Amino acid sequence: MHITAEARQGGKFTYYTIRLATAEGRSPFLEIKDCRIIEGSKGRFVSFPARKDDKDKWWPHVYTSDDFQVELIRAMDAATPKEDTRTHAERKKPTLANGDVPF
Repeated sequence: MHITAEARQGGKFTYYTIRLATAEGRSPFLEIKDCRIIEGSKGRFVSFPARKDDKDKWWPHVYTSDDFQVELIRAMDAATPKEDTRTHAERKKPTLANGDVPF
């Protein structure tokens, strides 16, 4: 099985789309959107999409084994954008290639 993850920023969280395929390069047979990595009291785990019932209890849409969660976290970590260490001014400064004029 081949696991891939795609990250996107959504407010204060990074959300992931997880795709499972039979082999690399094959079309995924399962896609789970809006997953997150949570730092819990017992370590990191994958938070899957869930719905809230009329009694304010959350019910996840997906359940997985602990071993499979380890593999998912590995794929999600690989897809996580690296932190940008530039200052705000450096990010705002236009990058010019080969002395190009910025207009």
